[in-house]
Amino acid sequence: MSKKKLKWALLGTARINDRIIPALKKSRYCDLYAVASRSNNNLKVYATQRNIPVFYNSYQALLKDENIDVIYIALPNHLHSKWIIKAANVKKNVLCEKPITTSIKEINKIKKVAKKNKVAVQEATMMRFHPQTTFIQEMVRKKKIGSIKYISAVFSISMHNFKDIRFKYKKGGGSLWDLGSYCISFARSVLQKEPIKVFAKKIHIAGAGNVDYSLAGYLIFEKQIEMHFFSSFRSFPYEEVTMVGDKGVIKLNVPYCNLNQQGSVKITTEKINEVGKSSFGDEIPIKTINKKFDQNAYNEEVDSFAKTILYRSPQVISLDDSKKNIRALEALLKSAKLGKLISIRK
Repeated sequence: MSKKKLKWALLGTARINDRIIPALKKSRYCDLYAVASRSNNNLKVYATQRNIPVFYNSYQALLKDENIDVIYIALPNHLHSKWIIKAANVKKNVLCEKPITTSIKEINKIKKVAKKNKVAVQEATMMRFHPQTTFIQEMVRKKKIGSIKYISAVFSISMHNFKDIRFKYKKGGGSLWDLGSYCISFARSVLQKEPIKVFAKKIHIAGAGNVDYSLAGYLIFEKQIEMHFFSSFRSFPYEEVTMVGDKGVIKLNVPYCNLNQQGSVKITTEKINEVGKSSFGDEIPIKTINKKFDQNAYNEEVDSFAKTILYRSPQVISLDDSKKNIRALEALLKSAKLGKLISIRK
């Protein structure tokens, strides 16, 4: 593509837009051009306040605009697949909020349509684009803490609006899809391995569909790496990842939403590796590295996707990658329903 800047449009007026909009305006590859909403009665005010020149009162009208190169979708989860496919069928590239969809069947449809129309479609799990995440990937690859044995992950928020669409089961709600998906995606990406067995329990449930307010999960990855995680809508806002290896530990206090140096990475290893010696933790001489990152994940996300479209650079999250994450999440929900360990087929 010969364009210097891509024209972007927002499908919907979700709150997350106010994180992606500054990134689009800052990017030298992107031009925020349009927004569409079917329910926002103050759409003109919304667009004016955010300096968006074009606005549409229907999604279909926006799709017909031939000036648009990329559509950012931040609709409720159950609408993702429908509008990704509609956009791809009119040759629009799509960046869609996670989860890109909530079933293997739908992700297969998306893959087929994207390939047919020769457009890029990518899931917007922003922490996967952050230099903090790529740094951890490199530390694991270089075995800076030896072989990984165990991972624990937490992502919780405190929600009090029970009318929020994330509490609606039939609309792709639940803490696993909204928060737990980050825990699983992070682990898969840094390990470069897939879970082979999973177990989960919905701790707090409500509604006709038994949507999970909170969920605890256990995964066994290839090479017998074990993981526990906890996702919740009804807990103190908190996020953390700890990775334990046979030669050290990595701790991230803001693994998912690290914006502008809010979080840090702490790596603890032995100063001297005395092979064959057994000892308690307080007897080991250690060295600690603390590292901060000042980048914004949303800036990295939009620039990365723009380069994929403009220069054909590899996608950070391929549709096959998204499919593997969905497969793990589906297995966890199946386990929670049946109350037993579930094996994941490749």
